[in-house]
Amino acid sequence: MQETLRLEHVGHQVVLQAIDQTLTALKQASVEAYNLWRLCDSPRSGLVNKIRLEAKYKYKIALKQATVNEYVEFDDEISNLYLR
Repeated sequence: MQETLRLEHVGHQVVLQAIDQTLTALKQASVEAYNLWRLCDSPRSGLVNKIRLEAKYKYKIALKQATVNEYVEFDDEISNLYLR
């Protein structure tokens, strides 16, 4: 993933400010899979449901990983400041 992801910390909430191209593509794929699933009368099993769930979970995992990476970078910056 590119380093264009920036999270803003507001109290206990984390607000996503900018999303990189990878997350944008995964989100778009998830939305398209959801729309296809809705057009097919929202089946709970079968190929269409499998496509929807896979797209959804790929996006959620990438988003969580981006959040974790942001926290690690933030912690590293704080650690470097304390070590000076």
